[in-house]
Order: sequence, then C-alpha cells, then structure tokens
Amino acid sequence: MGVDYKSYKLGDIFKNIEENRIVLPDFQRGYVWSIEQQRNLIATFLVDLPIGTLLHIEGKKDDFTARAICEQLTIQPKEECEYLLDGQQRISTLYNAFRDIYSQNGRNWGNIWDSLFKNLRNRWFIKVDDELFGYDNLKFDVKNIINKEPIEVKDFIVNKEIRKTRDMDKWYHPAYEPKDEKGNILYGSRAELEIARQAAKEKLVPLYGVSKASLLTSVLREIAKERLEELKAEVKDDKKNIKEILGHLDPDVENKSENEIDSLWKELQANWIKDLSSFLINILNKEIPIILLHKNEIGRASSIFEEINKGGTPLSNFDLIVAKAARATQNKFNTSLVNLILDILNKDLNVSHIDSEPLGGKWRASLFTSIQENLPSKKFQSIYLNLLSIFFYEKAKGLPISKDLISRNKILSLEPNFIVEYTEKITLAIARAYAFLQLKCGHINESQISYDYMVLPIAYLFYEDHNVWNDINKLKKIEAWFWASLFSGAYKERQDDQFIKDLKALKAWLIEDNIKSEDLSHWIEGGKVLLKSLRDKIFEKEDYSDENTLLHKNPNTDYTSPTSVKNSILQYVLSRKPQDLLPNNLTSLSAYKGALENPELQVHHIIPLNSVTKIGQSTKELRKDKKHILNSPLNLTYISDKANAMIRDKNIDDYFKDLSTFDLGTHFIPNNIEKPSTNSEIEKILKRRLELIKISVINHINNLLNS
Repeated sequence: MGVDYKSYKLGDIFKNIEENRIVLPDFQRGYVWSIEQQRNLIATFLVDLPIGTLLHIEGKKDDFTARAICEQLTIQPKEECEYLLDGQQRISTLYNAFRDIYSQNGRNWGNIWDSLFKNLRNRWFIKVDDELFGYDNLKFDVKNIINKEPIEVKDFIVNKEIRKTRDMDKWYHPAYEPKDEKGNILYGSRAELEIARQAAKEKLVPLYGVSKASLLTSVLREIAKERLEELKAEVKDDKKNIKEILGHLDPDVENKSENEIDSLWKELQANWIKDLSSFLINILNKEIPIILLHKNEIGRASSIFEEINKGGTPLSNFDLIVAKAARATQNKFNTSLVNLILDILNKDLNVSHIDSEPLGGKWRASLFTSIQENLPSKKFQSIYLNLLSIFFYEKAKGLPISKDLISRNKILSLEPNFIVEYTEKITLAIARAYAFLQLKCGHINESQISYDYMVLPIAYLFYEDHNVWNDINKLKKIEAWFWASLFSGAYKERQDDQFIKDLKALKAWLIEDNIKSEDLSHWIEGGKVLLKSLRDKIFEKEDYSDENTLLHKNPNTDYTSPTSVKNSILQYVLSRKPQDLLPNNLTSLSAYKGALENPELQVHHIIPLNSVTKIGQSTKELRKDKKHILNSPLNLTYISDKANAMIRDKNIDDYFKDLSTFDLGTHFIPNNIEKPSTNSEIEKILKRRLELIKISVINHINNLLNS
C-alpha cells in the first residue's frame, strides 16, 4: 500500500477545505457528534493533547461525488484533491469552532445555516473570567492551560446555538446588525467594536475569532479594560496589593510615580491581550498528523473506509453499505446511494387505486418517513438493509429465505453491484409499503410502526416483479393479514421468526398462488385461506390483547397494555375514517390528513380524566398513572386539535350531555353513554367498546378475504 506520513497545520487544513482541496467522499456518513462530544474535543485541543491521526487519500475530482466539510452540500473538488476517509467528526468540529463558518466565500449566512448539520449550528466561545486565563490579575500563563486535563477546561467552553428565525438581535448571531444610539446600522470596525463590547459583558471570547484577529483582539481589549479599572479600584480600597499585581513588571513599583504606575497598568493590559490572543491564534499553527494514501489506492477507498471503522465507535450497517457501494453508484448514476434513495422517497407515487384522498392520486414517502441531516431515518435504513439482503441471497445466491439472511455478517457481505442494481426497486417497494400503512392501515407516520419486521413481508410483496402492488384483491388480503396479525399478538414474541414464517406464507399465497403450500397450512380452513390461526386469537392473546389486559386488570402485565396494542387500536379506528368529534360534523379524519396536519390529530380520552379526579388531584397526575383504567387503549381515539380545544373548554357534565351530538359510531363509542360515577361503570363502557371494535375487525377481515 502506497502511503506517506505527514502533518498539516490546522490553518492549512482549513484553507484546503475552503479551496475544495480537502473534501469528503459522499459515502461518508453525516455529522453525528453531540454538543458534549464537540466540547470535549475542543478542550482536548486547547490543552495540547493529541486528537488522533487523520486518514486522507489522494484523488481527482471525478473519483467520487464530494461533500463539503460540515455541510450537506455537494461540491466540485479541485482537479487534484484529497478525500478525507477518517476524521470527519474531528475536523468538522474544529473547523466549525475555529473558523467563522458563516462568513465563508461570500455566501449568505442563511444558506450556510440550511446546509449545516444540525449539531453544528453553534458558535463556540471561551469564558475567560477565571484564573485559568489569568483574568484575576491580568496575567496569562500558557502553562495554566496546557498542563490541565480536558475535564478541567471544558466547563469554560461555551456554545451559543444559532437559530434561523430567533435570537437575530443577539450579538453572537451572524444576522446581528449593531446600531448606534440613533438606530443607524453600524458597519465595518464600528460594528465589530459594538459586538466586542457585547461579548465582553459576558466575558466570552469567540473561538472563531482566531481566524479573525481583529475581533479577537477587540473582545480581549474590552474585557481587559473593564478588569483593569476593577483592579485599580481594588488596589485603592486596599483589597489588593499593587506589588502583587504589577511587581512582575517592575519590582520597585511601590516607589514609582503616578505616571510610571499608569504606564505599568497599560503594559499589564497590553501583555494580557497579547499573550492570550497569541495563544489562541497559535491554535492554527498546531500540527495535525495525516496518513496520506497514494492515488493508486482510490479503487479501494470504500473498503479502507469500512475497515478503519470496524474498531472504535462503529459506523452503522447502512453507513458501511453506502461506503461499499460508493464507486459502483457513482459510475452508474453519477450520484451517491443516499441521494438515489432520497430521490425515490421524494418522488410522486401513484396511489389512486388505494385511496382517493391524495390530490391527483399522488403521494410521497417523505410524508411518512423522516429524513434528517440528509439521511433517511434509522427505521427506513434497517428495513432497507434487511430487504436488500433477503433479495440478494434469494436471487443472486439461491438461498432459501431464513432469518440468517438479515444477520450483520450477511448484510456486510452484500456485493456492491447488486446493492446499486436493486436499490431503486427495493426503495420503491418500501415506499409502497409505507403508502399502504398510511392510507389503509391508519399509520400517520413511520414512528407509529409497532413492529418493523411486519413491514418486510409487505415490502417484499410490493417488489415490482411480483405484480402485487396494482392488484386490488391481493392488497385486501395483505390488509386482512396485517390486522389479524396485529390484534392476535402474532408479533408479540420472536418477531424475526414470525416475519420469516409470514413472508413464506404470503409469498406462496399471493405470488406463487400455491394454496397447498405447507407454509400456508396454518391459515387454511375449508380449503380457503381464512387466516384461521390468526383470526381465532383476535383480542384473545393473553397478556397482550385480551380483555383483562386491555382493561388493566391482568397482574401479569402490571395492569398496563402494551404500547403496540394501544397504537393498533388507534390506527384501526383511524383507518375507518371516523367523523371528528364536533357537533353536526361531516369531516372525516384520516392518517393521511393527520400527516399533513390538516387537521392536526390528537389522542383524546373518551371518558375524560377529570371526570374521576379527586380533590387536589390533577389530570396530569392521572395521565402518568398508566395503571388507571381511563388510560386503557379502549378509552382513546383520535380527534382534531379543533375538537380537542372545544372539548377541553367544556365542564365535564356538559361534555357528556353533548356526546349525543357527535358521530360516536365511527369511533366505536357506545351511544347514549352517561358520566360514569364508579370504576365498574367505566369498565362496562370500555367492555362495550372492545366488543364493537372486535366485531368490526373480524367483519372487516372477513370482507377483505371474501371480496
């Protein structure tokens, strides 16, 4: 392996970053360090401890799609450049801390803010009102810093969050426009002086000032000026001895004239400013060790990246797969694997055959799944990798479907060309599964998926070559399986085994049309697939969905229902598009509308908590009591924020009087319910609601199977 061992000054690294000579290959994950991790690194750097070696590889501009340090921004590198393989988190932290990132290359600060990773939207400062920085007597000794441990310094490292639409009147904000007494905006050195004065009031020295010496000096001058006057007063009041403060400048200070002492005061101030500013500015001259791989190793860059990240804090499986496929993705699509996925999640998907609500029958997966820091959600990443691995070993290797196919070793052994070839179809299959979950199964967004493994069979069936997505009858059968599995508790235990079992059965049923398959036998009754083993357990699964558990009467579950059951009941009711709880209302609610926040949906206690509160007890306390019967899933339903506000303003007696004006049936709420006065009366109402929901679920499944 061709390699050089070098070192670059930090300032030179910054310069190369700004000139696009040091860039990130786009297979690198995004910036993930927390604020505390950043603070620790800055402290380590200030006390002159090593921060580790960076790994670069020589390259040319077209070797990889490139991304800017700190930003979610695709850039064009210089013809000859270096790709940073290891050290992104460290260099991004230092660049953001010691460079005024918001004033680079003449770009608008708002555009820079948009492209920065969320945790980098901060400016960093040191609070110097401590002996660590010689503030007490205005005597700075660098040994006070470099002999310390990082933990002794980090409490003096302060961050200020930069927000795009708030705090713009604060001196540290890049949008701040200082003004004079008449309200005129100040510019140039006058603006800088006003910012320095504001910073000095908080004793905060901007670390980004090390790249902007005039600001750094101005802030230190303002801090020193104020402290100098305090020192003079303390000497005058005999609280400090003048020899203690100025004796190192002139041992005979006590016998000097007033003018001579005045000169010593000025020298003290100037020395403190000079010494501390020199220490900070010299940060840019610190040498950072670099391992530089020769350009003939470029073809193995992603493999090297994968290997170096097997130790220490490991990258996720998704990060490593993106790295592995980087070169193949670049060659085929001229973009990164992540961008390829995001493009599909942001494309219109035709769902007109599923639901009429989305305008023009167009729906986007980005409405359902989260995209943060220019990456798909962790949940999506996991589903994508598992499905990709199943298809690879089934199609390319001819292996039977088993849970072993989604092990970490199997996933990390995927071949780059297969990853690239199948990513579009697999991402589309997951997008279709997400559309199905929202439009047919009442899921407002991805976070409401109770069992990730249940998505895998659905997405597998919706793979383009299986011809299931556009078949209405097959979609109904999948929905029947989904509800039956949820309410029977099929995924309560051993989810990985269950999804493999279900995937094989659904494949035989809906793709192979093999009604005699052994995998289907447990669902067969009278020669038809009636989901027998699932249907018989709907709302019967002990410690999960049975009546005692739902009413919080089962001691085996500590009197509480699983969150998955609560979510499932809410989702089922929402999937039936109930009417909002407003008088004479004709507006139906749905997960799709809830995702659009039009209207915004909120979980409502049908029998309000304040109907049973005791004297001195708050509904907040009752809400936290998960064992209470009113926190049963059977007492919950979705309503709009408008309905919730209207109900919240009613007293409890008026609320129960007005229930008759609501369309309760669409929420499976018994008609003519009155304010309960005892727990047994509450239990009676909730039992009746369970009965209504159970009848509806079973009838709905039967209708779906017999259509």
